[in-house]
Amino acid sequence: MSHVLTRPERRLLHSRFAAPFVAAAPDPIRPYLRLMRVQAPIGTWLWLLPGRWTLALSPLEGWALVGDLVLFGLSAIAMRASICTVNDLVDRDIDAQVERTKSRPLPSGEVSVAAALVFAAVQLVITPALLIPTGWPAALASFPLFVVCPYVKRGTSVPQVWLGITTVNTLTMSVLALMRDPEQARKLATEPEAVPRAVEELLRYTAVIHFGMRRVATEDLDIAGTVIRAGEGVICPLQSANRDETAFPDPDVLDRTRDARKHVAFGFGIHQCVGQPLARAELRVALPELFRRFPDLRTTVPMDRIAFRDRAIVYGPVRLPVTGTARR
Repeated sequence: MSHVLTRPERRLLHSRFAAPFVAAAPDPIRPYLRLMRVQAPIGTWLWLLPGRWTLALSPLEGWALVGDLVLFGLSAIAMRASICTVNDLVDRDIDAQVERTKSRPLPSGEVSVAAALVFAAVQLVITPALLIPTGWPAALASFPLFVVCPYVKRGTSVPQVWLGITTVNTLTMSVLALMRDPEQARKLATEPEAVPRAVEELLRYTAVIHFGMRRVATEDLDIAGTVIRAGEGVICPLQSANRDETAFPDPDVLDRTRDARKHVAFGFGIHQCVGQPLARAELRVALPELFRRFPDLRTTVPMDRIAFRDRAIVYGPVRLPVTGTARR
């Protein structure tokens, strides 16, 4: 199960491993390691931690599984490093005016703009190349993202909005489900040890991604008597998998005590959502606290009058008006 690093754990990683490694590097190399944020690896861990789910759920075995894990790890490191380098090139003038960032390699003059451009170009070749085994579309689509992201975040919160949109809808759908079952909401607010399992069940039960994962079979397959030929396309709806009665008895029932860890709300294998540790952390904090603070939380309109985004990629209510009495 994925684990969200606590602040002491982040400091431990920085102080005992990453920072000493960068400090011990040869002088010509050290500024480039800092440009890649090697001394502060928490961003890379956000990409790497879902690899635990790969290890637990991937159908691959032996060296094939090891190969995918190595590819996943290298891609995570290279992707984070590329984004940081491009970001520092774009923001170097702003960084020079901020106390926290003015000592970075570019604003401090340790690395010239020309050298950083060459370094970024090399990374922007290596990173997409690492993604080629997952398919040319993924490799080609990754390239413009590294360049565009620093510019987009200057004038809008679009990157942050897109990263959070699924969590927002999962949180809203979870609140709605718990308001329909006040006893489970009360247990969630008063039994901290039960929160992780309840969150996994809510992720399974709400399943807000309402479009099928599109894949192409690489070899002939026979699934429950249906033959899928190599080269044929398949669509895998995650919400249907999460309501599979052979995996989850009484799947249409919300059961906070259920062991729902095998759900596919975040996808499956190496293609899982890289932000799932953050999503889990937010749900584990927000849901118990909300129902602890507002134990009588309820909607202000009848349930059957709540409108939903039925045709949206991410499912959820258009509005969820609620009321409740705050308890301090």
